[in-house]
Amino acid sequence: MATNNCTIKPKERVTITRNLLKQRFEEYNNLYFEGQLSMPRFYYLMCDQPYARCNRYKKGDKKMVDIWINKRTKWTEEALKETLIHEMTHQYVYEVQRGWRKTFVQHGPKFIYMKWKLHRKYGVTLRPN
Repeated sequence: MATNNCTIKPKERVTITRNLLKQRFEEYNNLYFEGQLSMPRFYYLMCDQPYARCNRYKKGDKKMVDIWINKRTKWTEEALKETLIHEMTHQYVYEVQRGWRKTFVQHGPKFIYMKWKLHRKYGVTLRPN
């Protein structure tokens, strides 16, 4: 019987820094959102859950967005990409599609549509919501 000599390398972990998050944000903004998103402020979560969150608010007439990423999570490239794009999708709904104005439903129809569109156009999968 033949044996398989392939060794499976563990997925490399990514060390989160604000500079890394800004670089990835710019890359994904250009690739998936046509450069329409403003650069958010990045903060760290230091708890077990959630992995990330997107806070949106107004400062005068200007829409502001903060993206919080969990520093304690052992991130892989794939997980960080999916999570950051997920939060950017929330930002897109808020900034571009004018969503979340009078509702607390963050994964509503506009978000679901964008999730579908990203998957269909670019093969990006955002789980679960």
